[in-house]
Amino acid sequence: MRSRQISFQQINRLEDLWRENSKATLEDLEKPGVDDEPQSILLRYEDAYQYQNIFGPLVKIEADYDKRLKESQTQTNITVRWDLGLNQKRVAWFVLPKLESGEVRLAAGDELRLRYTGEMHKAWEGVGHVIKVPNSPSSLPITFFFVLTHRRCFG
Repeated sequence: MRSRQISFQQINRLEDLWRENSKATLEDLEKPGVDDEPQSILLRYEDAYQYQNIFGPLVKIEADYDKRLKESQTQTNITVRWDLGLNQKRVAWFVLPKLESGEVRLAAGDELRLRYTGEMHKAWEGVGHVIKVPNSPSSLPITFFFVLTHRRCFG
């Protein structure tokens, strides 16, 4: 078996690459563009073009991170119970196992997307907001009250 020493910085960069590509190797660190660090911010900028060139990549990095974070919080095979609220909006009640284990944190006002891809109905997805997270002991399932704000059906 062959081994080689790598630095702490290489380990961190490789772990970052694994978040995007689970099959990444040390050789992938040598590829151009992988190690590009964004420019550091300045106290003053010469013009809007310089400002945009510095902050544009930073905003993209943060957006990519947020997207990966949201995708990692996806849960499948949950059971949803539907109800009609007093305001005539659809309310979904469901239990999130990842929340009970501490992997996901939710608060009132957070946006959620429910997606159905089963066989009993045509596929659809809906976006809504958490309206209540009951304070229940960790031994009991936590039920979310979720108001569906819009829905889209597929094919």
